[in-house]
Amino acid sequence: MNEEQKAALAAAQTQATALAAANGVLGQVWAALGVESDAEIPAKLTALSVQAANGALYKVKVTEQACGAGVRALGEAFSAKAHTLYHR
Repeated sequence: MNEEQKAALAAAQTQATALAAANGVLGQVWAALGVESDAEIPAKLTALSVQAANGALYKVKVTEQACGAGVRALGEAFSAKAHTLYHR
């Protein structure tokens, strides 16, 4: 085997190792997202992004409601600003 063939073999082995690692990561992504194909990944990520945005809006709403209840219950002794900063 000449040097060129050895270099080509080493390059092929490196590529095979990289491909195996990439496939392992992709399998973890599939498992984490609960999908069975690459084609499902964008839709799943979009759905999760929508859920995250809804969750963030819900958190703001609940924090505002809690601050309102705190002010009604404790009056000026309740620091809505401190409560809001704590729950960011």
